[in-house]
Amino acid sequence: MKIKKIISTSLKEGKDKVLQELGENAIILSSRSFKDPSTSQDLVEIVAALDELPTPKKQDIHSILEKAKPPETHKDDFNQFASTIYSEIHDLKDQIGEIYEQLKFSFLQNYPKHLRDLYKKLLDSEISPDFALKIITNMERLPQNYKKEDLRKEIDKIIKKNIQFDEQIQKSEKQQVIMVIGPTGSGKTLSLVKLAVLAKIAITNNIAIISTDSYKISGADQLQTYSSIAGIPFFVAYDTNELKKIQSKLFDSEIIFIDTIGKRQTDLDNLEYISEIQGAANVSKTYLALPANLTRKNFLDYLDKFRNLAPNGIILTKIDECVSFGNILEGIINYPLTLSYFTNGQQVPSDIKPASGEEFIDFLMNNLWEEK
Repeated sequence: MKIKKIISTSLKEGKDKVLQELGENAIILSSRSFKDPSTSQDLVEIVAALDELPTPKKQDIHSILEKAKPPETHKDDFNQFASTIYSEIHDLKDQIGEIYEQLKFSFLQNYPKHLRDLYKKLLDSEISPDFALKIITNMERLPQNYKKEDLRKEIDKIIKKNIQFDEQIQKSEKQQVIMVIGPTGSGKTLSLVKLAVLAKIAITNNIAIISTDSYKISGADQLQTYSSIAGIPFFVAYDTNELKKIQSKLFDSEIIFIDTIGKRQTDLDNLEYISEIQGAANVSKTYLALPANLTRKNFLDYLDKFRNLAPNGIILTKIDECVSFGNILEGIINYPLTLSYFTNGQQVPSDIKPASGEEFIDFLMNNLWEEK
């Protein structure tokens, strides 16, 4: 490597000298400004270097690249190789799937085949594995060649042991304040209308409806329309103070129905507001309206979030839209909550009925029994 020090009056002049003396391949290693001690002139010192090793010839590089090339592979050979690998992977995937299925239900080997098959049907009905296992454990007396009546009898035992069907509205000597709560889209408002009209027909003509859902104009309008058609006095309360004033004027009403704001799964503020309404109105009975067509996860999530409002019973809505009832069964048994009403359509009030164990068993049997 050739190194040279160049003194010039400017950096540009110095670079030009480097280019002249060392060529375009030179590299500047350092540069500095200083004053000449004798003349006090501003000068620039540049230290430059040139690598004098010869540059590899192009043909040498080309030769190296040629040697580095991988051996040519015929396209047909590669396609055949890829096809073989794909086929082997596919076969391996099938084998792993078979092993997984065997391991998945290996703990059921101590159960007879008809109970193992029933366990799988319970899973298909959106019942969790743990809960499905509890059910078949309680059905060990089910005959191997069981008939529909045998299965119904065993399910009936489980339902009667674990679920209450009660809390319907009854005539009372004291004023009753009935509140209906539920998530947005649950059919909560329409269920309240059905209850009010049903109460007017079966219990007393002296009832009233109050809407506290001031956030959703369409909900209050819908409720007012139904109330007008049914001849039921209707009021809107925008806060707890107004609610108390309205209730004080309705001291002679036998039953007051209160509609509430809906709630999305992530909206916790609405629950606090509903709780305030519940306390201010001195509610005697609270119904939680939940759609039967919710997924198991959402159904359990809503039960968990609304439990702080201590609902007395559940109005199970949209049962005509439900394909599987396993999600409902597990949730109601685990919490536990009382089933009070079923709704299955838009007709008022004919599409609401008191919940019964017999009808709920019918729903479950539709999922678990296939006609042979």
